[in-house]
Amino acid sequence: MASTPSPDPSHEFITEFMIPYKATGRLKVFTIYDNPNFTPEIIQEIIDDDPLGVESPDFKREYMCEITVDNESTICSEFIHNKDTIVFSNEDEMNTPEYLDFYVGADIGYRDLTVMLFGYYDFKSAQLIILSELVMNGPDMTTEALAREISKLEQIYFIEEGQPVSPYLRIMDNDLKLINDLRQLHSIDFIPTKKDNKEGAINNMKIWMNQGRVKIHERCKTLIYHLEYGQWNKTRSDFKRLPDSVDKSLRGGHVDAIPALYYLIRNIHTYRNPYPNNYGREINENSHVSRMHKESNKSEGAEFMRKLLNLRKKR
Repeated sequence: MASTPSPDPSHEFITEFMIPYKATGRLKVFTIYDNPNFTPEIIQEIIDDDPLGVESPDFKREYMCEITVDNESTICSEFIHNKDTIVFSNEDEMNTPEYLDFYVGADIGYRDLTVMLFGYYDFKSAQLIILSELVMNGPDMTTEALAREISKLEQIYFIEEGQPVSPYLRIMDNDLKLINDLRQLHSIDFIPTKKDNKEGAINNMKIWMNQGRVKIHERCKTLIYHLEYGQWNKTRSDFKRLPDSVDKSLRGGHVDAIPALYYLIRNIHTYRNPYPNNYGREINENSHVSRMHKESNKSEGAEFMRKLLNLRKKR
């Protein structure tokens, strides 16, 4: 099936074919520059026909096969415009700080997707770094399986001085039964997020994207897929469902990775300084304070929720 993209980004040729195939690298794109019958002079004449030249939306769509970004219907067009600086491929590029706080943010679903994001907040640069993701749903998503995968990913990515550490805070939407089960049965603490002012939380996420305050590792393919192609419905009352990729390696669902991200952003304690008070201070000419034993990162929020919900570890 061959075509140029529709001007409407919600057209089914784009949503059902182009996006799913592009997400898995199976979309073949041939631009005007790939046409052996077009000389440079012919191409330049076509470009000159539009006052905006190569920046014309029509040129990008009809001659470069680019999908038009509709800033009104796209949930986070800021991600699309800044993707090259947001997505990174190597942890070393981020210069992992000496002191940091690890976080987990989750949107829970059964028919829809459960998506958990694992990352840290860099106090010095005021950036959220997303290192990995967990995607589950359906009958396979038992509390035991979820707890097992959470523990596995935290042991891989939440490391300080070569040792696994617990996150400062874990956040999910308001599934109190799951919160209780994870705490009681697996000693994994989550707190429920506030869910008021949804659009305000989304707008804050968009601002962070524009400010360069969010970095996402390329392994977080579901999060990237949802941010790049997630759309509002016509009334902007809810998100559209996104098709799975053709080989089912990427799940669209209800673009559930996006709520996981803005839940995480709205709950980060940006004011908390993880560095000790005497960090970097010169004591005398022969000594200089650098890394010290980090104070306990036990979350006050998690302790508060345990008291509120009267959750206690089984004896």
